[in-house]
Amino acid sequence: MSRANILVTDDFHCCLADFGLAIAAAESEAWVLSSSTTGSGKGAIQWMAPEYLAEYHSSHTSRDIYAFACTIVEILTQHLPFPDCKTGYLVVSHVKANGRPLRPQSIWCTDKLWDLTTRCWAQNPDNRPTATEVQSNLIHLGSPNHN
Repeated sequence: MSRANILVTDDFHCCLADFGLAIAAAESEAWVLSSSTTGSGKGAIQWMAPEYLAEYHSSHTSRDIYAFACTIVEILTQHLPFPDCKTGYLVVSHVKANGRPLRPQSIWCTDKLWDLTTRCWAQNPDNRPTATEVQSNLIHLGSPNHN
């Protein structure tokens, strides 16, 4: 998931695209350091959860929650996650050492949004919120009465 794969309708509903590329890319062993999964990569490593970067990774649905948090940062900064890591090796090393992108200096990055983002980045996939919990948090953040 990256901002390039999020389509916004005229009434501001978001839709995810490129599922076919994501499935095909997941079957490849190559990593790509970019904002796209085009080519023969299993995806752009800036969005890959730490457990997926391990030599013997398990497939865990919470890796999408981790990628979603990276996409939040990408949208708020208009930059790829980990812009200072110029190689795939640096990204992998940083993420495995529990490194995460810095908090964006944006008026849109409220404390509650940042708290949700950091919970989505939990090193242990079992400690990340579920998609339902993320949705509930986002709905609350979008309500006019949230503080």
